[in-house]
This record gives sequence, structure tokens and C-alpha cells, in this order.
Amino acid sequence: MDQDEEPVITKAMIEDMEFQRDIERTLVSVAAEDLIAFIDAQYNQDFLMHQEGPNPFRKESSCVIS
Repeated sequence: MDQDEEPVITKAMIEDMEFQRDIERTLVSVAAEDLIAFIDAQYNQDFLMHQEGPNPFRKESSCVIS
């Protein structure tokens, strides 16, 4: 193939690229769902900690003890 010739793209190549694209979309969707679940869990944990109020015996607390 000369440098001036364009590469030949076959139907099988296109189908393979579409298949790879679908796999990547699925992976991104799963990662996004995992991230959303993680953020929700962190938010819920912080919310519960604030509802409980300060606790000097709790290792982790985002509440300020006055």
C-alpha cells in the first residue's frame, strides 16, 4: 500500500469497533453507578453522624464538640 492510498475498512472491522465501543460504554456505566452508590453511602453516613450529634468516643466524627 502506498502512502497516498487510504486504508481499507471492512464491515468486520466496523463491527469489531462497534463491539468494543459497546463494551467501553458498559464499563463506564457500571463505574458511574458504583461512584453514585459510593457518594450516596458517604452522604448517608455523614447525615447520620450529624443527626447523632457529637460523640467523644466515636473515632470518626464530622461534628464539632463544643
